[in-house]
Amino acid sequence: MTEPFGARERVKVDDPAKHRSDVIDVLKLNLVRDFQTGIYDYNTMVSTFVRVADLAPLKVSFTSAEWCGNVYEEMRIDPDRIAQRVSSYFEGESGERTIRRPNGGLLEDEILIRVRGLHGDWLRPGERRTVPFLAGTFWRRLAHWPAEWTTATIERQASPLDVRVPAGAFRVARFLVRTGDGREGVFDVELAEPRRVVRWEWKAAGAVRPGLGGADRAELTGSRRLPTGSSTASATSGISIRWAWRRRSARDARWRSVRGIGRRGSFGRRRGRIRRALDRA
Repeated sequence: MTEPFGARERVKVDDPAKHRSDVIDVLKLNLVRDFQTGIYDYNTMVSTFVRVADLAPLKVSFTSAEWCGNVYEEMRIDPDRIAQRVSSYFEGESGERTIRRPNGGLLEDEILIRVRGLHGDWLRPGERRTVPFLAGTFWRRLAHWPAEWTTATIERQASPLDVRVPAGAFRVARFLVRTGDGREGVFDVELAEPRRVVRWEWKAAGAVRPGLGGADRAELTGSRRLPTGSSTASATSGISIRWAWRRRSARDARWRSVRGIGRRGSFGRRRGRIRRALDRA
């Protein structure tokens, strides 16, 4: 969706007419992931804001809520630097810092926008490019990694592919991303307008961070364009996201074996059983 954005404060502007000199139009992508690990749920959201005129990222914010507590991270992005602010329940993670932004640096959180080619092809068919790369807020939270630049190789396959997802059959361009932290991303983008991302996946990186080993993937289930001026969004898409998680501990497996644990929606009904199992540990 698009919305008016304050260039100075990097927040949505309620009355653009009062701030004409400071307002720019941004495209906002909200990516919500809700999933279960071990015996409790994670609820996360990444919001990425890019300037409509050139798709340059201006801000990324991330929230996570789970039983340990809450985390909020915000990155205000300028051409040569990123101002990062983190509030975390983990000791030693909270604070503010400035991160140098190298020329041509790519944020993982902007990939889902870039691959759509809204202002022309991001990569030509068969083109490959290696760029400075900053891992996404979601991945760094799960890995408890700081924001540090590595590199990534991005490639667009030379020939289009035919794929089928719950939303239907599509002719797509496929983009491959190989990161310095060992992950591999695959992004399928429809060739026809409006060039939606119909499927994407990050493959497991257990060799890089033992025990993390998650596979993050999603498919398009449908989309609907809302009326102009809607208070909800200019367009909305239905995405089915699956997160596969491999736990490191046999103890975690024991808690999951408590009857009902591991099935979405069953946790509230089994809370008493979980508590009794923990008390017996």
